[in-house]
Amino acid sequence: MTQETTHKGSCHCGRIAFEVDGSFDSVMECNCSHCSRKGGAC
Repeated sequence: MTQETTHKGSCHCGRIAFEVDGSFDSVMECNCSHCSRKGGAC
């Protein structure tokens, strides 16, 4: 059984934000140009 967690996120500028209660089965690395330049994952 997986414990549900609150996940928070936003767009790159922060103007749009969201919050979701739940759990993830899998994740993907972002390949957008912004994240590629920063070397991170969204």
